[in-house]
Amino acid sequence: MIETSKKRIKSEILRCAKDFPHFARNYLKIVDINGSDAYLDLNRSQKMILRSLETNNNLMILKARKLGSTTFVAGYFLWRALFKKNTSIAVVAHTDEASRAIFTIYQHLYKNLPSEMRISATKSRQNELALKSGSMIKVGTASSESFRGQTYQYIHASEYAFWPSLDKTIMGLFGTADANATIILESTANGLNEAYEMWKGESGFKKLFL
Repeated sequence: MIETSKKRIKSEILRCAKDFPHFARNYLKIVDINGSDAYLDLNRSQKMILRSLETNNNLMILKARKLGSTTFVAGYFLWRALFKKNTSIAVVAHTDEASRAIFTIYQHLYKNLPSEMRISATKSRQNELALKSGSMIKVGTASSESFRGQTYQYIHASEYAFWPSLDKTIMGLFGTADANATIILESTANGLNEAYEMWKGESGFKKLFL
């Protein structure tokens, strides 16, 4: 009986490592827009982001509010950190408040995982979640210097249209990216600024309007 249970758990872990939607709707617990606990059953916009990521490492998202894009990216990046050793993830927000809110999402997702899915943490405070597998997630602001000196395989630039000195900050962030890094630029609109020029120009990023 115990052996059968171990085989079932191993089979489920192997499936989760390959199937993000299955992992999300069964194991990633979020706080929904009504303030209630729910599992991350991907909505239409989130499925569009996932489909884009399946064929593009570089994704630029222009979005409306309340579509769950930030929550999706947090779940997707945590999934990568859990099932791929030595994965470094940078999440860059536009304000300290936004940075804290995003890190809270990661903490909630991580703490509510079942024990068989949750790799032990060596650090889970302030702005960093580090796992025994060597993977880590660091959350900060666009004005922070804390991302320098590290190479990241996954980068999330949240609300980049509201960053000060966008071109300089983006170039500095790109300098920390692994050669095959997945980079997601995601924001609501903020007028005819540098972010607008990036959206209109040819940046090499797959563009997704939500």
